[in-house]
Amino acid sequence: MKSFVRHSVVLTLCTLIVLGMTGCPTRSVLGVQPRSLTLSDTKTDATVIISNDGSGTLKWTAQVSVPWLVLALEGDEERSQSITASTKETDLLVLYLNKELLPDQTDQLSATVSIDSNGGAHEVTVAIQRIRTPRLLVEPVSLDFGDTEDELLVEILNQGDGVLEWEINIPEGVDWISADPEGGSVLYNAASAVTIRINRARLVPSLTPYTLALDVLSNGGEDAIAVTALATAFSATPSIIDFGMLAQQGTGLATLETLSAEAVPLAISVSDGAAWLALSSELVNVTRASSYDLRITADPVGLVPGDYTATV
Repeated sequence: MKSFVRHSVVLTLCTLIVLGMTGCPTRSVLGVQPRSLTLSDTKTDATVIISNDGSGTLKWTAQVSVPWLVLALEGDEERSQSITASTKETDLLVLYLNKELLPDQTDQLSATVSIDSNGGAHEVTVAIQRIRTPRLLVEPVSLDFGDTEDELLVEILNQGDGVLEWEINIPEGVDWISADPEGGSVLYNAASAVTIRINRARLVPSLTPYTLALDVLSNGGEDAIAVTALATAFSATPSIIDFGMLAQQGTGLATLETLSAEAVPLAISVSDGAAWLALSSELVNVTRASSYDLRITADPVGLVPGDYTATV
């Protein structure tokens, strides 16, 4: 009986010794979440969880090679393309997108963040979603045609990074102004020239300037071009007649004409009581199709030698 007890004690001790020698191992295991993410022009940062799913201390290093992506530990202001840290539980790795360094006109971009550790290695795939935004700029935003200009230029510029689609709206019922072209598309950082023309034959003579706004609509904003034009009733060419030294009558011609399709009646007179100046007519009608050559005659008879001027 005593012998049986001694053997039982010995067997129990042996079992305890074996268990003590083959206990649970100490080893770190790398965990990374998420394994893929998306950044964009409007979402420029994201957080990756680095976890120690084993025991002990996890020592890890994250690296990225593209210049437009940098890394930092959460709460740390220092950013770089390589981060080294250690944790027994969890670290938060923040990825930052530098939009200014993104390649121009590249819509499909991606990068890989490599994470190595004493508990394994993982990769995080980072996709970049480009949000292209055009921006309209019109130069100049006002055009003054005066009473002589028939066409002027404006530029439609795209100061954004997407394709700009634009159009110029001519107000309904306005037939004396046009745009060429009336619409189109402009690539980023480029411009299109537009010719704005007015048809003076369709302008009724007026003492008040013609004004209107041409609306410029686009997927990158809106603007307007302010237009001003004068429609004088008639013109006289030349505006100055110099008779020079006269010993006898001299005659000069002034052509009176209009762009109006309707007849424009003109009353003609000599100012300042210049009796030495005579006109071929004091009342004429001119149209776009029918101008009038006004004969102006200067008679020096009876005048004291000197210089004389008058206004018609």
